[in-house]
Amino acid sequence: MVSTDEPWAFGYQRFGNDDLADHLLTIARYRANRALRELHRYPFGSRWGEDPEAVRWLDRATDAGTAVEIMIKHILAKVTPVLILDTKKITRNSILHLTGRSDVVARLSANNDPAPIDALDVATIGASEAVDLVAKMWSSGARFSVRDAKAILNVRNAAIHLGMLSRSTMLTTMLKFIDVMAALVEEAGAPSDFWSVSVSSIERKIRSNTPISVVLQQKIDNARAVAGGKHSMDDFTFMTYLGLTSEEPGELGSTYARDDLPHWRQVMCPTCVSAGVMWGVLVPGSVEYQEDPESGGTLYWIDDEARPALYKCGHCELELTRAEIGEYGIVQRNFSDSWLIGTRDPTSAELNAYLDRYE
Repeated sequence: MVSTDEPWAFGYQRFGNDDLADHLLTIARYRANRALRELHRYPFGSRWGEDPEAVRWLDRATDAGTAVEIMIKHILAKVTPVLILDTKKITRNSILHLTGRSDVVARLSANNDPAPIDALDVATIGASEAVDLVAKMWSSGARFSVRDAKAILNVRNAAIHLGMLSRSTMLTTMLKFIDVMAALVEEAGAPSDFWSVSVSSIERKIRSNTPISVVLQQKIDNARAVAGGKHSMDDFTFMTYLGLTSEEPGELGSTYARDDLPHWRQVMCPTCVSAGVMWGVLVPGSVEYQEDPESGGTLYWIDDEARPALYKCGHCELELTRAEIGEYGIVQRNFSDSWLIGTRDPTSAELNAYLDRYE
């Protein structure tokens, strides 16, 4: 019969609660190093049709997210294994296992079957909840970003459950992973040989291959920090005139007038939900027409539009270039590709060019 002092199983080994934290550290270390080592081994620029590298990205995201979760549970288990229990699904047997009384669990089982001493069916704390708990207990001077840790876990979940991960998301996530793991390693007091890879050289490689998304993410993070440091949005930087445009500026015309970018509109800031300003450049529309039922003739007109060129939010101080505005739009933010600034009659040259082409 298997000893009831060893409720945990891994491979050919069994161990007790006293060794649980060390086991979790070993697995977290393995996953973390593999995430960066395998990322470093392959090119970052492969396309799906040319190389299965995109599939490997899913593995790296899985390794990174798992390393963060297991490292956090290692920190909790060092305090007491009971902290890794899921309090929403807690059972008497779970408590008994993690307080070192697996022998009672065995006696409570029918026919004294030794199988119930295996604690692998113990419901453990969810990853996001574990992040919050570790942050509450944080004691080291390392900066631990709860938001980044949860972002890594979310990307891990998307990789596992949907099999989806873009190149830019993978690279951005791995940079966050390096920072989050560095903080967790310090908090855990892990051995100096935790990393078996050169983290700094891998980080340089990631940054040298990273598109604008990392720069954009840094701007977003900084803007959130600025907004978070303000006690209220009831000041002059929190603008409540959402929807005003350069064509209907109200009293704000002089405030937002720019000679180089005459067209603007206010839109909700995707970072702090206050009202920011989007400036745009003129993009002449194409000639459109419809038959006039009254005169029997044809009516021609042009809808001119403005294309985003610059965005600023006075509250969180987020500032985006044209390329960054487009990138933020890709992830379903509230920036549209362009907006209508006016309807006009076509000039003679525009109308003649249209008629020569289509008639």
